[in-house]
Amino acid sequence: MTYQCQNCGYISKKWLGKCPDCNQWNTFVEDERNVKIKSVKSGRPAASLTSIGITRNKRISTKFSDFDRVLGGGIVSGQVILIGGNPGIGKSTLITQVLNNLSGKDEKGIYLTAEESPAQVKIRTNRLSIHNENIYILPENNITAAIEEIKKIKPKYVVVDSIQTVYSETSASIPGSISQIKECASILIDYAKLNEIALFLIGHVTKEGAIAGPKVLEHMVDTVLYFESDTSTDFRIIRSLKNRFGKVNGIAIFEMTANGLKEIIDPTNLFIESRKERNIGSVISPLVDGNKIFLIEVQALVSNSSCSMPRRNAQGFDQNRMNLLITVIEKILDIHLYNNDVFINIPGAIKVVDPAVDLAVVVAVISSFLNKELDPNIAFFGEVGLNGEVRKALSWKERIMETMRMGFKTVVTPMLNSEEVNFEKIKILPIDSINNIPYFIN
Repeated sequence: MTYQCQNCGYISKKWLGKCPDCNQWNTFVEDERNVKIKSVKSGRPAASLTSIGITRNKRISTKFSDFDRVLGGGIVSGQVILIGGNPGIGKSTLITQVLNNLSGKDEKGIYLTAEESPAQVKIRTNRLSIHNENIYILPENNITAAIEEIKKIKPKYVVVDSIQTVYSETSASIPGSISQIKECASILIDYAKLNEIALFLIGHVTKEGAIAGPKVLEHMVDTVLYFESDTSTDFRIIRSLKNRFGKVNGIAIFEMTANGLKEIIDPTNLFIESRKERNIGSVISPLVDGNKIFLIEVQALVSNSSCSMPRRNAQGFDQNRMNLLITVIEKILDIHLYNNDVFINIPGAIKVVDPAVDLAVVVAVISSFLNKELDPNIAFFGEVGLNGEVRKALSWKERIMETMRMGFKTVVTPMLNSEEVNFEKIKILPIDSINNIPYFIN
């Protein structure tokens, strides 16, 4: 008898309160299965490396250009894609639209619904104006029965919604447990690879925001896509966390509408559209996020604190990074913020990890503290070091081009950037230290 962690799959001979692998509490359950290892003969002998040929897989477009780009150029036959996200964020909506775009006259698709009834799926397809006779709805929880039905229809694409709700009779655990997820996913993946079927697995998330049974699923699939946004806004950001057929960390941005998810090709207007003319504590900065470069607004609010310990809060920006930049401001510019509340906000429900936004954050904080306006036609980017120096940013040429495309007249860049470029339609002002920031504030 063994015990297995339901979060990461760690197996122990005795019950443990805390998993030594993933450090989660109360995740061990009793596993009464008697696992026997069978001796089988392999039908595939070893082959010399030089004798192995490479087959170029044809990319299949989902008809969402940015979504294709996140996948590495489109879907590959036999590719297994895991899609995770919070409940109600749009996983089923997106995958229904993708399945409709993929399923054509000679290419069938199966939507295996293990949670919803066929009538519920039909209501969603009606809302999305999808009436595709090549899409088959399969209401089945038993993985063996599902595979038999898939063999009859012979689809090109299969969607499983969700992988946590299907079960295999060969496993004694309940549906959703780590052993059931691993068993069912293994059966589906083996069949998909053997028959060159593109397989989409929709995964639930835990209360911590990770895909349930994360490490097991992430290691088994080819691509992991994750919805980063929440349901408080209409915008959805999909990021690739793993991709065997393309680059990782690519993003696609969608807007949730009454007719489904609509792809946003140019997100710059989305993040700076409601910016006011009186720009105190508001700074524009070109952001590099995955495969996209777009402008965002950085807002700062500095006010006298009525608390014994001033509040520090960041929305969309790393709070530890914010605290570090505040310390640099106090040290280098001799601006005392110890008795002030400081708030940072990135509108648009986006999470910024790009270090080149540091300069914009510093400028916004100083502008709000001094209560002085900034020129609305100026943008800032550059990483700020501990000594107040402004460091060179990656993809700086592309950042300047995007700033110029959006009609900005001036961009403040790190000193090293200005030595290597000459743009005629935009004025470039180099800066090597935050000591020069007061020059840009009226």
